[in-house]
Amino acid sequence: MGPAILLVVLLVAVPVGLMVTGAVIAAIFGVTLKKDIDEEFDGTEHLSLS
Repeated sequence: MGPAILLVVLLVAVPVGLMVTGAVIAAIFGVTLKKDIDEEFDGTEHLSLS
């Protein structure tokens, strides 16, 4: 029974955890960059394009 549980964890839980972690990091990175670009383009016509 032990090897079956280990196999499920390695084949299911680890990849799903990595994908979720990557999605969270990408979301934080995107929000940070968007806020930085909005501040940089504030007062210009480029703000409506970003």
